[in-house]
Amino acid sequence: MRLFVIAAAALMLAGCAETAAAGEATTPSGTTAAVGTTTASGTTASGTTAGGTTASGTTASGTTAAVSAPGRAFGGTDLAWIEVTLAMNEQAIPLLDAIPAHTRTPAVTDLATKVRAVTEAELPKLRTLHDQAGLPADNPHEGMPMPGMVTESELEAMTRLSGTAFDTAATNKLHEGLTQAINLARSEQSNGADPDTRALAGAILSAREPLLTS
Repeated sequence: MRLFVIAAAALMLAGCAETAAAGEATTPSGTTAAVGTTTASGTTASGTTAGGTTASGTTASGTTAAVSAPGRAFGGTDLAWIEVTLAMNEQAIPLLDAIPAHTRTPAVTDLATKVRAVTEAELPKLRTLHDQAGLPADNPHEGMPMPGMVTESELEAMTRLSGTAFDTAATNKLHEGLTQAINLARSEQSNGADPDTRALAGAILSAREPLLTS
């Protein structure tokens, strides 16, 4: 399975995402292509075809710097953000499904309801961007143990809890997911190359930030 922008994702998670200005150039056709993108295993340069489609360069480690559809360019930060955010949202659904059966605490069920609403609103848009970017069906970030990701083992552990212990674990995980989504969306807005992807990141910020203080 090809792994896209793993290096970019790691940088984003550390709050040090690559800057678009340093890593991108504009072709005569108006298509943005990543050039001279340095990864842990070396430097990858992507080329532009005669039709204006940017072909991404893959290093020996399997990291792809950028990819473009005709007339559309996605930088490494865009690709990483789409895949990571999509994986986080999809992995959150089983926890949201489990909460009503494990608690009757109004504050917990209310938070879960609000998180479900924003998650389900975001998923179709993320999947559309995923397809437009030409990303593979298998998401390499799915289930990855990282902040904000609900892994199968975490879900199993939480659903064995009850009462206050479950409420605390579930609330903490939902807050962790909100915080990570906000941090990644800010990084995408600052460093992303694709306008539609940056716009969705902005919408996620607007929808999720109030949930941390509600």
